Amino acid sequence: MSTRPIADQAAGMDAGWGLDLLAHPILDPIFRPQVRSGLASAWHTHVPFAQWLVSATRPALIVELGTHNGISYAAFCETVLQEKIATRCYAVDSWAGDDHAGHYDESVYADLRAFHDGRYSAFSELLRMTFDEAREVIADGSVDLLHIDGFHSYDAVRHDFESWAPKLSPRAVVLFHDTNVLERDFGVARFWAEVNGLFPSFSFLHGHGLGVLAVGADVPAAISRLCAPLAPSAVATRRERFATLGRGHGLDHALRQSAQRVQRLRREAAERDGTVESLRSSLEEVLRHRDSLLATQGLPSEGATMTSLRAALRDAEAATGDARDEVARMAAAAQEHARRMDERDRTIGGLQAQALENRATLDRLRAEIEALSGHLAAARADAHAARADGRAGIDQPESATAAPRAAAEVEPTPVRALFGLPARRH
Repeated sequence: MSTRPIADQAAGMDAGWGLDLLAHPILDPIFRPQVRSGLASAWHTHVPFAQWLVSATRPALIVELGTHNGISYAAFCETVLQEKIATRCYAVDSWAGDDHAGHYDESVYADLRAFHDGRYSAFSELLRMTFDEAREVIADGSVDLLHIDGFHSYDAVRHDFESWAPKLSPRAVVLFHDTNVLERDFGVARFWAEVNGLFPSFSFLHGHGLGVLAVGADVPAAISRLCAPLAPSAVATRRERFATLGRGHGLDHALRQSAQRVQRLRREAAERDGTVESLRSSLEEVLRHRDSLLATQGLPSEGATMTSLRAALRDAEAATGDARDEVARMAAAAQEHARRMDERDRTIGGLQAQALENRATLDRLRAEIEALSGHLAAARADAHAARADGRAGIDQPESATAAPRAAAEVEPTPVRALFGLPARRH
């Protein structure tokens, strides 16, 4: 396989060089299908980059901190296997889970162990221990590719990076997963913001984010080009193309999960069908045994019994229908009665309101009559006094009676004033 840069090789190709470039062996790792799919992981969409990274850097030692189902680790190891690279690989995990990845049972480790040992055991080892314990196994200055994907709090990620820094080689590249997760107490994004300015770096935004940190002073040329300063458009192009490739892996994973789910549902349906068939057979056997017992005792067979039961059921259904009709009639009558009672209540209410109004009117008239009676009595008293004054004035001179007569002609009596009548002249 030629090691000249792809652009140099493309320069000598004809007008159809684009297709030749697409089929170039150097791109095989990018397009190679992943071998471990159908398992939960946010790493599926980064598999093409992981395979390119191992092929381009050809590390002597790979260490992964946090493996879970082994999606990323399988991508590293499969590339080592397919490219025949002299690489030693270690996966470090407790395989018990945590608050970020979730807690899981022993089946996760057992499944990965079965897959791993049959395929990668010649150059790879699963270290079931803590990250700090694993440092005793790995020599200082030996790790060319370190993938940090353990507990994702800020303190945990910082501790993992700083405690493993002495293990890194001059060619070392460090990967940080979940650099684009900002929920819960994930702290990878915060630590990545602090460290990516200290070394050349590149970050992918898809698949929860993946940070590539060129820590070593003598990193492979491919990593130097990846992490070199680029125009924003070039950065966006690289991100988008790897994201596009990764989406294919993500869809493949989703399809495999769907297929597994369909198979599981089919097995469950088959099991249910088998159970139903077994129950049906048992029921038929019971019915046959019962008919035999009935015949022995001279009792009606199932057919006669069922005919009788069906007839009784029809009678019961007919009676039920009649009862429903009667209930409907009673409900209608009750509704009509309720309507009439409402009308009666409204009528009574109206009569009561009218009676109250009439009573108020009667009380007002009584008060007016009493007032009139008082005025009438006062008028009678005034008239009596006037008559008395008239008799007394017969013997008095004109000048003595002139003033009272004039006043009597001007001031009306209370009764006449009540009815708005003019004063009566005496």
